[in-house]
Amino acid sequence: MSWNYRVIHRKTKDPDEPDAFSIHEVYYNKGGTPEMVTMSEIAPISNTYNGLVKTLKHYLKALQKPILEFDDFTHDGYNGGQDDKGKEDLDDM
Repeated sequence: MSWNYRVIHRKTKDPDEPDAFSIHEVYYNKGGTPEMVTMSEIAPISNTYNGLVKTLKHYLKALQKPILEFDDFTHDGYNGGQDDKGKEDLDDM
């Protein structure tokens, strides 16, 4: 199973609260379809400065990909509708 960072849109249940966009780890099946997402956003952290720079570059790549909806993920996997916006070419990961 492969993974990468993706921007996730999470709708709030309270109409007075704004929606949230954040970076999460997304895990893909062998076909490149998203299957799982982390429940919480992922903060950039590393043991070294260069490691942090590398992580932030991966974050920037996430900003260039389509935004995924948190509610499209369930305990049964990704249910992102009819389009392939979440699908990844595993060779590019």
